[in-house]
Amino acid sequence: MVRQEVLHQRLEKLVEYQRILKDIQKYKVKEFVENPLLHGSAELPPPEY
Repeated sequence: MVRQEVLHQRLEKLVEYQRILKDIQKYKVKEFVENPLLHGSAELPPPEY
């Protein structure tokens, strides 16, 4: 059986990750790779269980 609160938390994280990815799409690959502030902020923490 799936606990609804766990499912809800995980779906919220997916929405957050999607927002982060959408935000970084505006940068060219070269700029993204060369700027540690950009690619460092795109790294996601491990999921909480």
